[in-house]
Amino acid sequence: MANWFGKKGRGFWLGIWSTNPNVGNIMGTLLCGLLNTTIGLDWSWTWIIISILIGVIGVINLFFLVEHPESVGITIKEESEEENIALLDQDDHELEERDDFVKMERRSENKNLMNSKNQVESNLENNLSNEKLEIYNPKSFWRVWLIPGVIQFSL
Repeated sequence: MANWFGKKGRGFWLGIWSTNPNVGNIMGTLLCGLLNTTIGLDWSWTWIIISILIGVIGVINLFFLVEHPESVGITIKEESEEENIALLDQDDHELEERDDFVKMERRSENKNLMNSKNQVESNLENNLSNEKLEIYNPKSFWRVWLIPGVIQFSL
């Protein structure tokens, strides 16, 4: 994979490539289920058919996969070292400017946080003296599934 992509975009494509085991597990399970329900094959035959399919794809890759793009006339453009150094210098200058701004922002945020902390502490003391704390009731497993985004994230 590294031969086919420049250094700048290589991480993205290797990340895409690294999803193969997950996609393969999903596709294998779906294909086994499909063979089992539609054709009525036993589970052992479905795994034998999947294994044969994987072996055929492996042999095709062995004979037809091109290792270097130069062997088929494709050239990969790499950025020069000078361009990379110039970009890094520009980024360093921008980071120094941002550091000064961030330091000023943090100081004002710290002041706001201290004021908020003092207000929360005083409110908490007032509430504790006036009322009893309510006991937290944990949510059930099925109730958590109703929280927006939980199902999408778990898929």
